[in-house]
Amino acid sequence: CLYVSRHVRDELGLAGHGIEFEFDRGMMEVTVGDRVLFRQNRGRPGDDFHVRNGDTGTVNVSQRETISVALDNGKAVAFNPKRYHQVEYAYASTIHANQGTGAPVVIGSITKGDDARSLHVTMTRAEQILRVHTHLKREDVFERLTSDRSLAAKDDAMLYQAVVKRMGGADTPWAKTVGRAMAFA
Repeated sequence: CLYVSRHVRDELGLAGHGIEFEFDRGMMEVTVGDRVLFRQNRGRPGDDFHVRNGDTGTVNVSQRETISVALDNGKAVAFNPKRYHQVEYAYASTIHANQGTGAPVVIGSITKGDDARSLHVTMTRAEQILRVHTHLKREDVFERLTSDRSLAAKDDAMLYQAVVKRMGGADTPWAKTVGRAMAFA
């Protein structure tokens, strides 16, 4: 995600306009307008600096001693980058890092290691646009994601009914397998 975030940041014209800071994952340039992710809880509600792991926001001040961020939850925080180091760009993240939240655009991938549950996680993160990429053949994707092993439990099959709607309805291979898995369980 770091490389994708840096590329998006470059395309937005933000690169070269900020201040370099050393965070726990290396050097990172921060400028006004950057999207950042806090990766560690700090402080308590009511403290001057209180963030939770996974909070995201937009930088509105970037100075040597202070970075101020308007959080997506409506709050504002300021922190000393020499004292809090668990920050990274928030232009891209893994589907699991979103911890149940959605995103307007989701770009996912399907590999041999994925199953129906991982596809479900990917699909349920997309709010408006979903793009799924794979190096597998179409038949291999359906076999991989709709096998009885992939959808063995009745609870899983019921959970994936929402995915059936998103994938085109009851006549798709996915929908037919969900029905088989529900009958099998």
